Amino acid sequence: MRGVIIMLHTYDDFVRYINICGFMPLSPTKLGFPSLVDLTEDSAGHTNEASDPWVWRNKIAEEKIAAYAKLFGRKPGFISLAYYPYFMVLRRGTATGADLYSEGKLSYLAHAIYELFQTSPQLAAHELPRLLGLEGERKGEIENALTELQMHMLITTCGAARKTNPRGEEYGWPAVVYTTVENWLPQDILLRSDAMTKDEAKAFLLDKVSKMLLGGDEKKLLPFLLP
Repeated sequence: MRGVIIMLHTYDDFVRYINICGFMPLSPTKLGFPSLVDLTEDSAGHTNEASDPWVWRNKIAEEKIAAYAKLFGRKPGFISLAYYPYFMVLRRGTATGADLYSEGKLSYLAHAIYELFQTSPQLAAHELPRLLGLEGERKGEIENALTELQMHMLITTCGAARKTNPRGEEYGWPAVVYTTVENWLPQDILLRSDAMTKDEAKAFLLDKVSKMLLGGDEKKLLPFLLP
């Protein structure tokens, strides 16, 4: 992997790195782009300790330092607030979920999920089958629709929540909680995206990726940046 010269041992290391580099995938990619898994020790993962990168991924989104969602090749990754407007402009500009659906860029189910957020600011993944009337064997379809919405930067993660029983007691593993990008992103960052063109965003991000990978053909790099 080209250009990787450091390892991340603490959450503060991770925050500094993402603020400098701007974005990174969670796991290794075919491009060889530095990922969080690449830059942390295997033994640190899944310990639930302060040094656990699986803890960092949710914390950085909850603290609104960087977005954490399925952002690169339908796989999870991170984008800092400073870089978020560039990706947002390149992927959807000012288009809404309704706009993308009418243009044929969103599936019916993805659009139906997005509409649920118009009345509920945050929704946990385990709530969606009931709200959509799709309880049963369609979990994979819902997951694919959520991935569509994340790749188009319409929704993002904002935390985790466990199920509750009729007595109000929590149980089970925590499920991802989603919210709309407009609800999660600070207003000044949204305004920055309004003042940028798609060509400007594309040129900036291609230059950044090319430098981090020490070169590369645009045809190979661009799919990494697009939904």
